[in-house]
Amino acid sequence: MACSFAGLFTFISGSPFVLVRELGLSNAAFGIAFAISAGAILAGSSATGLLVGRIGSERLLGAASLAAATVACAGCVLGVTLAHPPAPWQFVAVMTAYAFTFGNVVPNAFAAGLERAGAMAGSAAGMLGAAQMLGGSLGSSLNGALPLRPHVAVALSVGIAGIGVAAAYLWSAGPARGGSGPAGIRLND
Repeated sequence: MACSFAGLFTFISGSPFVLVRELGLSNAAFGIAFAISAGAILAGSSATGLLVGRIGSERLLGAASLAAATVACAGCVLGVTLAHPPAPWQFVAVMTAYAFTFGNVVPNAFAAGLERAGAMAGSAAGMLGAAQMLGGSLGSSLNGALPLRPHVAVALSVGIAGIGVAAAYLWSAGPARGGSGPAGIRLND
């Protein structure tokens, strides 16, 4: 959850600099772009609600975690390799796709954290909430601290966060924990 929030808050804190300052979008166009990504979070959460009964929370979390890493890495490659800033639609497309995966990852990660907590569910909920805010603050801080053009700083920060999402899932589902991989295959079999 912390890594997923880091990527989202990187977009939240960096998108005005990329879309308005670097790419010259108007305030109204920026608002529309931001609304599209907010809608993607809702769509991702809705998709999770529809799929979790059929696929299961663990498998859905695994697939969403790997999707977040894929989208973040694709955005990182796009942002870092271009000699100039991406087109506004390219930036918004990556931001929206990442927001959709965020809508998948967070509910399933929260459910998994609480499910494993048992009688300590209240403490686990507090820790998960703290992890969200810590991840968000670290993501936006890294984005702001990088001495790079805004689109490159956002791309690198989201790339790191996306890889962190997948790495955290794979670690938590690893054989030492008796977990299963993204396809539901037990890793210790």
